[in-house]
Amino acid sequence: MDIQGEKRPKASTDDLQLAYDSQEDVDLDAILEGWQPGRTPQERQARHESGRAVLEWIREQPEAVRASHVKEALYDDHALEEQSEATWWEQTARPTLNHAADQGYVDNSGRTYEWAGDE
Repeated sequence: MDIQGEKRPKASTDDLQLAYDSQEDVDLDAILEGWQPGRTPQERQARHESGRAVLEWIREQPEAVRASHVKEALYDDHALEEQSEATWWEQTARPTLNHAADQGYVDNSGRTYEWAGDE
């Protein structure tokens, strides 16, 4: 649901690829550079890919989103197998958004997140 209570569509892999193709001017891998989630190289790679999906999705949202929107749209398709929804949010999605915010690509004012990278 969006902030006004309307349901947001789930993100498909095709939707995310189209979003990426249409906005190649922002290199999401460069945004994630230096972000080292996880304990092992395999875990870091999986979380990096999941985090990239979070950035691709949020970049396409027309307004600020809440954590619940991110979870609803992306958890089923982009969480690591052993992660619960809460763990995925706390260890992958939110740290991704905070890392991007530290670089000025996401506005994380209050309890919402909004893409700011193309401004």
